[in-house]
Amino acid sequence: MAGIDRGTAGAAAQRLSIEETLLRVALLARYGRAARGIAQRLAAVCAPGEARSCFEAGAPLQLAIDAPGSAELRVGLRLGGRLDPERLREVVSERTLDHLADFLEPLPADRHESLGAWLYWTPEQPAVFVDLRDPDPRVALGRLERVLGARRRARLEEVRPALGLARPWGLRVAAGDAGVERVDVYWLLARHSSPASLIEASVPGGWAQVCELLGHLLRRPAVAGRWTVSTSLEDGGSARLRVGNSGWTLVPEDERKHRAVGRLVSALGGPRDYAEALWSLCRGIAAPDWRVGRSCEIELGETELRARLFLTPDVHVGAAAITSNSATSATSAAPRTGLPSSP
Repeated sequence: MAGIDRGTAGAAAQRLSIEETLLRVALLARYGRAARGIAQRLAAVCAPGEARSCFEAGAPLQLAIDAPGSAELRVGLRLGGRLDPERLREVVSERTLDHLADFLEPLPADRHESLGAWLYWTPEQPAVFVDLRDPDPRVALGRLERVLGARRRARLEEVRPALGLARPWGLRVAAGDAGVERVDVYWLLARHSSPASLIEASVPGGWAQVCELLGHLLRRPAVAGRWTVSTSLEDGGSARLRVGNSGWTLVPEDERKHRAVGRLVSALGGPRDYAEALWSLCRGIAAPDWRVGRSCEIELGETELRARLFLTPDVHVGAAAITSNSATSATSAAPRTGLPSSP
């Protein structure tokens, strides 16, 4: 692929539509005959946009691998400017969706070039991510406070870093049929700033653990890329931080990067074979200069470390839907019940 220029890369790499990409990922995750129906319904909610960040490069689709974890379908889908509950009723249970919509309804509309809302879908629990990258971080905090009750507002005051160190980046809301279960705020650190002090204040020794895990992916993890830190607004959540880094984007996409995915996932007891196969799928359909591996998120808990790798497929937005003559047509369409409901 090295000699192919960008003008012919799409055809040479066989870039796929969002639906076709999701179908192949669902098959890798062993969804079998249900894979086609799942891919169709998830792709239908996706709404590509223009805004971008270094974490997803403007792509409308992200794929995630969790370790520890199993070979499971975990996807991020761009939804457009605001959460539209009607569009999600085929992929999120009605009660869960109502809780998400009620929680986010008071959020004022953004007035900047926004990533909008994203659905992070897993069989266990859906979550919605909302952009808080307002040019003035004080405006972002004001918007955020509109959706928080007294308890979570008090918690926000306890955990938020100084605006000179980090600014609001996003809001993540996870819910189930019983209600909203977890709310996290993502903070983007100032360029060239380290999250070490923020991490050590909540999880002593956590910075060394983050650097050790990211060392599977990066030569100098302490100084690579931009950092995000997410803080939980739930009671007792001080020792549950998610630390994200975009330095992986700068690593050349060669065999060493491929194998590093497997090493990190395996080190935490995750699905190494699935991770390497998913990487190969995404790399195989991407243009030569596209970066599939863009960010890694480490979750620090009191007793457990977790990692989540985000892969960004180079999808062809607006491509034709899967046809009955597709090479994967042996997987028949699944009924609506083929899509696992939220717990």
